[in-house]
Parts: sequence; C-alpha cells; structure tokens
Amino acid sequence: MHMPGGNAIGGVGPQLAADAAAFISVSGLSKSYGAFQALADVSFSIDAGQGLALLGPSGCGKTTILRCIAGLETPDTGRIEIGGVTVFDAQKKIDLAPERRELGIVFQSYAIWPHMSVGENVGLPLKVRRVAGAEITRRIDEALALVGLKGWHERSAMALSGGQQQRIALARAIVHQPRLVLFDEPMSNLDTQLREDMRVDLRLMQERIGFTSVYVTHDHGEAFSLARDVLVMNHGKVEMKGEPHQVYFNPATPFVAKFFGYNVVEGVVASAQEIELAPGLRLAVGPHLLPPGAPVTLCVRKEDISLVDGDSGLACEIETQLFQGGHDELVVACGPLRLRVIQPPRRIPHKDIRLTIPPERCIVLARPAQ
Repeated sequence: MHMPGGNAIGGVGPQLAADAAAFISVSGLSKSYGAFQALADVSFSIDAGQGLALLGPSGCGKTTILRCIAGLETPDTGRIEIGGVTVFDAQKKIDLAPERRELGIVFQSYAIWPHMSVGENVGLPLKVRRVAGAEITRRIDEALALVGLKGWHERSAMALSGGQQQRIALARAIVHQPRLVLFDEPMSNLDTQLREDMRVDLRLMQERIGFTSVYVTHDHGEAFSLARDVLVMNHGKVEMKGEPHQVYFNPATPFVAKFFGYNVVEGVVASAQEIELAPGLRLAVGPHLLPPGAPVTLCVRKEDISLVDGDSGLACEIETQLFQGGHDELVVACGPLRLRVIQPPRRIPHKDIRLTIPPERCIVLARPAQ
C-alpha cells in the first residue's frame, strides 16, 4: 500500500518525507458564522510525512481548521494547498469536493456502521471509489494487520469495544492510500489506560508509514506525543507555533503559559534581576532587558517551585494539598500571591513553609501598560 506524500506501508516513511517540504500550506484562512469569527487570518505549513497538532480550548477554532482542510467547511478567505494541488482558493473560486482531496478522516465518534462487518466498514472508501473486489480484499487485510486486527475481516461491528472501533476507524482512514490523514479528537471517548495505549500504537504507525497528519486535540500529552509541531489556537487566531518542547518550556504569551498549567502572575520590573509581584514581595529572576518599572507577566511551572523548611525563600502558607498519585498538588499563598505547586507526595504537617524558584526557570514576558 502506498501513500502519496508518505511511503509504502512497511517502508521507511521519514526518508521519503524529507524530499518534499510544505506538503500542506494554509494561507490567510478566515471563517465566520454570522457575527462570530471562528478563524482570523490563520496561516501555517506542514512538511511531507510530518504531523501537526492543533491544540487549544473548546471554541478556539481548531476543529474549524480541520474541517476547512477536509472540505467540510468553506472558508471566507484564504488558500489551502495539499501536495502541490490547490484545493481551496477564495479569490480564484477553487473549492474541491472532499472526495477529491485524497484524504482520510478519523472522527471523534468513529462513525462505525453497526450493520456491517469489520471488513465492510474498512472497505467502504474503496467501494465508493469502485476499486476491484480482489484489490479491496487485499487492502482491507493489509490495513487491518497494520492496526493490529489481522483476521477480523468477517467479524461483526456490533461487538466492538471503544478501542477496537478506534482501530477500525483508523484502518478505514488509511485503506484508500490518502495523501493526508486528519484526526478530530479520536481518543476523547476512550478511558485513560486505553488512550495511553492507543497513543503509543498510533505513534508507532506514524513512524512506520510516514503519512502526513493533522491532529485536533485539547490534550497536551496527545499533541506532544503525536506531532512534530504544535499550533496553539486562541479565539480563532494562532497564538504560537513550534516543536512540543519549544511551546511547552518557552511559551511566547501568557495564554500559552496558562494553557500549559503555568502559574501566571503580573508584576513590575524592580531591577535587572528582580520582579516585584506585590508591595514588599520580590522574586529573583534571570537576566532580562526590560527597564525598571516596566509591567510584566511572570510565568513559572508548578514543577519548578520547591517547598522548603528553614529561613531561605519566600514565606508562604499552604491553603490546600491534593494527593494525585505520583505527586501532590498544593495551593500556597505568599501574601496576596497564590501559586500552585507540584511536589513529590508527602504530607506536610504544618501550614507555614517557604518556597524557592530557580531564577533561570522564571519566564518574564513584557505586558502592555494599563
């Protein structure tokens, strides 16, 4: 089985992927529903054989982007190119039908037909395309083997578990050798352990086939595990794009930091190495170029805060402590400042404690003056 823009199933996908950059190009995409603007001038590109995760809270526009790429929504402005072919151009009035865009989609609901067998579900895209019967059988068997369901051709779809439905939906998405596979939160209906297992299986499949993908999710772990690049969306706009490590450890805006669970607090520059968070409450930070008195936003990961006994650090009071299995999450108050802290699980018998934060772990972002 060969996928244009990717590689043959069972081959080495990344080698071919390196030969054709910018397999998907999205430029100036906008979409409104009445007075609500779902997308505002969105642009990005994806290299061949690579994955992009569209990440953000509900209503940020990530699913609208995916549906525009698929041809299920018509943008108001912009241009979309897939594999060198323009599938949408608002100015030139080009809008290819979904079936002509040569892509596969795995929906959140899986959309499995209960009255069909597993093989009939998987082979439906081939039947619609009038592929010969012998070729349909061969491709179904190959796709089922790839998702770990070899020999399931004749089984009834009525008896499938959630994880099995997800695998059937994935097999159906790739059986017709699409140029691109789109995933619309396909694991949101699975329980935690099954979601983790499927995340690993899907990553292994991506590495084996080398297909190009767009993955819509609100789950950080899924985005980081399954995509080379992450696009963080906020109110229909691109807030930040980068590799998983970059967007997580170096958030470019307070929104990105808060979305990834950082403590986000406002303050002013007291000196080249100190931020004043409240009257009389200062925190040492790494070197920066902002002048004294400049308003800033300080972003600190919960994991980078240490609670210590003794005289060093900022005095604080524990408001609550939550056991989370592998760690504890605490809410502490330093005067008017409230911070969330992740620590190894240990019961702290007293409320008064001190905290320390390595200055180099403090991200200082310029904030517009009020």
